[in-house]
Amino acid sequence: MRQYPAAVQKKHIPKKRNTMSRLDDMAAEYIIDLFSASSTIRSKSGVRWYSRGFEHMRAGEYEKAVRCFTRAIDTHPGYTEAYFNRGNAYIYLSQFDDAIEDFNMALRIDPEYADAQYCLGFTCFLKGDINGAKAGFRRSSELGSERARAKLEGLRQGE
Repeated sequence: MRQYPAAVQKKHIPKKRNTMSRLDDMAAEYIIDLFSASSTIRSKSGVRWYSRGFEHMRAGEYEKAVRCFTRAIDTHPGYTEAYFNRGNAYIYLSQFDDAIEDFNMALRIDPEYADAQYCLGFTCFLKGDINGAKAGFRRSSELGSERARAKLEGLRQGE
């Protein structure tokens, strides 16, 4: 059973006669506020893990980066950039299926994320999936990526 801070427990809420429904409403509002605050704390913790992962990426420590980005995602599941950068770390580790999964997750969260779409196409290219690469580059190009447009043109010329 979940334990709430002492300030939320009923024994710490002042009791008045015939006001239980009002007190229940106040407790519910407090719990909602408390949850919102804890989400912010999780986000800050996610940012810390993300920053560590980014430093490991810069140092070429991709396995450590993956672990840190995973902690950031565990802490804040909607952290698009953590999925994106973990996907990039997976590319360096030649774990292309995991990279594709992370880029797809980033795109589920933010369908307009042109860089994630580009990296999805690039990863498909690295796997030898030319049709997947074209689809990824095409969508990234539609979202405004010039480098995706250039890659797509290069693939067309190679046909």
